[in-house]
Amino acid sequence: MANRSSTSVLGGEPAVVLFYPRTGWDREGMVSLPLSVLAVGSYLSSRGVRVRIVDERVEAEPLRALEDAIGELDPLFVGVSAMTGFQIGGALAAASRARSLRPGIPIVWGGVHPSLMAEQTLAHPLADVVVRGEGEATAFELVEALRGGHAPWSVAGVSARAPDGGLHHAPDRPFLDLDELPFLSTELVDFRRYVTRQVLGDWDLRIATSRGCPHACSYCYNVPFNGRRWRAQSPGRVLAELDHLACAFGVRAFYVGDDDFFANRRRVRELCELLIERGSPYRLKANCLLEYLVRLDGEELALWRRAGFVELYVGVETASPEILDSVNKRVEGGDVRDANRRLREAGIVPVYSFMAGFPEETPARLQATLDLMRYLKREYPAARITQLHLLTVYPGTPLYPKAAALGVKLPATLEAWSTHHWNRIDYPWLDESTKRFLRDASFFTGFLDGRTLAEYLLDGAAVRSLVRIYGAIVRARIALRFYRFMPEIRLLANLVARRLEAPAT
Repeated sequence: MANRSSTSVLGGEPAVVLFYPRTGWDREGMVSLPLSVLAVGSYLSSRGVRVRIVDERVEAEPLRALEDAIGELDPLFVGVSAMTGFQIGGALAAASRARSLRPGIPIVWGGVHPSLMAEQTLAHPLADVVVRGEGEATAFELVEALRGGHAPWSVAGVSARAPDGGLHHAPDRPFLDLDELPFLSTELVDFRRYVTRQVLGDWDLRIATSRGCPHACSYCYNVPFNGRRWRAQSPGRVLAELDHLACAFGVRAFYVGDDDFFANRRRVRELCELLIERGSPYRLKANCLLEYLVRLDGEELALWRRAGFVELYVGVETASPEILDSVNKRVEGGDVRDANRRLREAGIVPVYSFMAGFPEETPARLQATLDLMRYLKREYPAARITQLHLLTVYPGTPLYPKAAALGVKLPATLEAWSTHHWNRIDYPWLDESTKRFLRDASFFTGFLDGRTLAEYLLDGAAVRSLVRIYGAIVRARIALRFYRFMPEIRLLANLVARRLEAPAT
């Protein structure tokens, strides 16, 4: 990788181009802000770096847009962001186009997957540098290092390949004070492209107010990526950014997409009190761990509702206590059935998420999970139920070595990880009939509540009416244990696949 000391051709300022790939679940009108690259870009921009973000999800010709950005800005580096799975393919395509256009330009990888698999990522010729962990300060110091002709690995949080092929790993970077980060820049992307309706049909934007999670769920990337360290913006800072975005774009609803928004109950209470003092100006949705939800009383839920929290996304995962224990998901002090009742009384709509395919999975445990999904919807008709997600083994997680010991063939190259999707299941602890049923269940449960998947993917009142009818059929199938004859699945799967950017699998 060649060192670069040049600056942008525009105004003598350094420049960076950031590329955000498709996720595989990208439908027009339902694409959220690219928060990872937008946070990095906002930080760089606030320090005088010219930034161009190319989002493959919303560009008609993303690689052409990337070419134009590189040609216009002459950037110090091109950065690509990737989660494990589908995004890696798009990131590689972007890196290839950048390399063919400017052979000497450094290609910098960031995001969860490169952070956890830095050496394997750098083994690919289209990866010169990996930014591990939080990228804002690291990216800025990398800009300064490249401008000064210094080695990338002189920057904390960087892994890089030297010209002789050797790999260098700088020390980890300490976590940032999130209150010190700039507001999301309203100049770097067209925010109108990212207004969705994920908060009970309101026009909303997705934001992040905290990072990390203190829990140790064995399937979760947070354990290795954040070291179980949780940190957050202060309540005042959260409210200030909500006001900033609401004023700029006129939205009155926000999806707080934090992995663990409710980790600090005092912080949540303080934010709720600030919102109530302001007349509860916003409608809010946030992710809430089941561990917290089952311990909450009606008074606290009522406070959240008065503050504007109208919807909670809750990871239930499974009905099996044995499986929950095996993945270190500690649920004590209550039951999701009781929590479902309290949410109904408080007027907060839950979106319940489930997962299957664990090493300890059995047909009986899987059926118990399906029964629980049906029960929660029956007892609280407004509740939403996501489709049954299939377990995906991610690199660096505690489940990773366990899966390998059980015979799972984990990808050995960066390209191979691009096909490591949640909807591809081939685990040796499951027999073929169970695998087939899990694939079918992961699809038909998406229609169980008769609303969620239809609202996300399907248009038209007639189609939505049919989906509601099919939801009743799905619930009846679960109640009767009748899964042998399901000809509708292939038809619906093809319909859904046509709505997505990713091909059907």
